Amino acid sequence: MFLLQSYKARVFESAKYPESILTVRATDLDRNDNKTGYGAVRYSLNGESAALFVIDTVSGMIQIAPSVTLDREKQPLLRFTVVASDTPQGGSEQRKSSAVVSAL
Repeated sequence: MFLLQSYKARVFESAKYPESILTVRATDLDRNDNKTGYGAVRYSLNGESAALFVIDTVSGMIQIAPSVTLDREKQPLLRFTVVASDTPQGGSEQRKSSAVVSAL
């Protein structure tokens, strides 16, 4: 589960890779077990503006994507979804949670 349902970040139009805009955090109630992957959380991005950003799948740090130029005239508000998944190997017991990020 994410600590927050939504996140807001201020991003300047001049921002370039590898500038970090935000770090999200989700927790899994399972005991962390490095052998099975239970308790580990992995992050991914989805949504209309997701291609403009990259996320570190382990830490949740969101950065401007390489070779991206932000244009406030075309997109004054950038919105995308961060998905946190447990059980990194997938499977029937995998759980997911999401939070919306609005970059102003």
